[in-house]
Amino acid sequence: MSKNQSLRFAAGSQDHPRSSVWTMVSSTKKDDIYVGTRQSMRMMKLSLHASGIWRYAFTQASGAVFEDTGDRVGGRWVRPLAFTKGWIQGPSIVIPHTGTDDFLTELDESRSKATVWIPGPAEGWALHFTLLLADETVRSTSPAPISDGDVKVGGLARPKGRSVWIYARDVSMEGEQADWVSGFAADMKITYEHERPEKVYSSVFVVNSSDTGGLPVIMEIVLGDRNVFVDSKEGGELEHPQ
Repeated sequence: MSKNQSLRFAAGSQDHPRSSVWTMVSSTKKDDIYVGTRQSMRMMKLSLHASGIWRYAFTQASGAVFEDTGDRVGGRWVRPLAFTKGWIQGPSIVIPHTGTDDFLTELDESRSKATVWIPGPAEGWALHFTLLLADETVRSTSPAPISDGDVKVGGLARPKGRSVWIYARDVSMEGEQADWVSGFAADMKITYEHERPEKVYSSVFVVNSSDTGGLPVIMEIVLGDRNVFVDSKEGGELEHPQ
């Protein structure tokens, strides 16, 4: 039987999380890799299939589709060639600083204990979690072709001696990008009727391709208290809960 393995990772710390808890799943029998947040993986995930087709999609079981296309697939990519012997660069999960330290994150403490926490991101920076796929010629003790300052989050085995790794890197955001992220986060509204629930959790996921190589990039923009409104007045007027 195929044995699934998983690696959980997140930005910040268990006491002050700065992102969702993300999960990477692989198998030693079937060479497919899946990535998604712990809260939403049963509904939507990034799939890196052995066929070489990578896609970000709603799961078939969810029954959901994207409104603009009517398709459950939101993005498709073809596995790139190796950028150096034995190594293929995979997708990146990007956690930008949104211009505020006010976050709404609700974590299951019993499960988050197994999470690898990477500090950051600092103001003006984004934390990039990037997958690197190693083929059977790469030994587990071989150093990955990474830059100084990159942090190894962890790795999982794949069939036939292959493996997949995640490395984290702090990347400075350009002025326009930082302004876009902070403006986007500030403009989002989470609206409830009458009163706010005791616990609120929300993120927005922006899926794109990298400027270099056209690789999948998923940006998670975590929302905070400033985004929460209650529609408690006639005429649809919104107010912040006290």
